[in-house]
Amino acid sequence: MKIKYTMAMISVLFLMATTLYAGESTAPDNAEAYFINLKDGDVVKSPFLIQFGLRNFGVAPALVDWPNTGHFHLIIDGAPVDYNAPIPETKAGAYIHYGLGQIEGTVSLPPGKHTLQILMADHEHVPHTPVVKSKVITITVE
Repeated sequence: MKIKYTMAMISVLFLMATTLYAGESTAPDNAEAYFINLKDGDVVKSPFLIQFGLRNFGVAPALVDWPNTGHFHLIIDGAPVDYNAPIPETKAGAYIHYGLGQIEGTVSLPPGKHTLQILMADHEHVPHTPVVKSKVITITVE
């Protein structure tokens, strides 16, 4: 009898948890992503370190569905993003996923001008509503 009751309670808790997190992932209106160590117009040598910053939002690894959290993605050279679909795993190096919850990474890019943008995504790699992203910056790689 006690085992049946326990299994019923576990089932109810599971249903409550999946209902709580079902649907699109939301973010606070004041959530913001930004570059800590790079600014628009910087000149860097490849490979270079990028440090990600975040305000009013949290970081969690991919596949972890916690409210008001996500993981970083780096968008390189203006690769198009569908904000209603998962960010592609790779598209000729145009997207870099930091799905382990990393807050920095080393990037190698060929010489020349490049644009960079940070984009947060939820446990399924889908951008939040509203979208949490940085301003686009342009850097020059020597």
